[in-house]
Amino acid sequence: MVGLFKKFGGASLGARAMRSSFWTTGSFVSSQVIRLLSNLVLTRLLFPEAFGMMALVTVFIQGLANFSDVGVTPASRKERSTVRIARMGALSSPAERA
Repeated sequence: MVGLFKKFGGASLGARAMRSSFWTTGSFVSSQVIRLLSNLVLTRLLFPEAFGMMALVTVFIQGLANFSDVGVTPASRKERSTVRIARMGALSSPAERA
């Protein structure tokens, strides 16, 4: 147990990676627990049809969020940088590019 705490301390790359993975995992777990608790509260407050509609809307919104994470934004950023590099190459002389 003490060895585990030594891995978290310090400024080395491994220690920083351990701390950041701990915080990332902790935030994911806490968000899932909050989501579960909010669903439990909503099941008690809403009648079944409203809760079903809320669940469908949540699935739809989550699907849109997952679709946006597919890589459309990084792909568009890569495309822009490729175009910029191509323009620089086309507009500059070989001596300027070196």
